[in-house]
Amino acid sequence: MSPDYLWAVREFGGANIARDFSGYSNIIFSNGNLDPWIAGGVTEFIGLKLPYYIIQGGAHHLDLRLPNEKDKGTDVERVRAHETKDLESWIAEYQALTTELKDREDKIIQ
Repeated sequence: MSPDYLWAVREFGGANIARDFSGYSNIIFSNGNLDPWIAGGVTEFIGLKLPYYIIQGGAHHLDLRLPNEKDKGTDVERVRAHETKDLESWIAEYQALTTELKDREDKIIQ
């Protein structure tokens, strides 16, 4: 038996990123430019609900680590701020939608 080198691409997509991820939303793709995994990461625009960030001087999962003094004024600090705004806006959209649906449900029940 020989290895199936294309299994991951068939299973998860990635051969054509714009097409393969077009139906997705609310995913943040971040990569550090020093990360060896960047070659397999999303590094181009797909859509407004699928932001991507390249952290200059960053490596694997730097944006997910706790902030520290060395982060001040660096690209990772900027990217974390953008990611926070992305998440906050998605939460606000969800809360507005669920409130709207609850209001509609309440009107139907009455």
